[in-house]
Amino acid sequence: FPSHDMVELDVLSGQEGVFELRDMLGQLVWGKTIKLVSGKNSFPLSLQQEANGIYTLAVMGEKLNQWVKLVVEK
Repeated sequence: FPSHDMVELDVLSGQEGVFELRDMLGQLVWGKTIKLVSGKNSFPLSLQQEANGIYTLAVMGEKLNQWVKLVVEK
């Protein structure tokens, strides 16, 4: 995960999770609570309003912690 405009991930069990987008200083840009179901999950992701730079997208839950670096260039 992610593709250009979608975040896709597989989880083993349903759980509540959190999406967080942070800038390179570690400051929270936005966060969102999400409901994850067992199996494949897809969520829209738009970074069109964010400034150029490097960001970290985290998806965290009770049994899930994934991070990916994203580069925004316009």
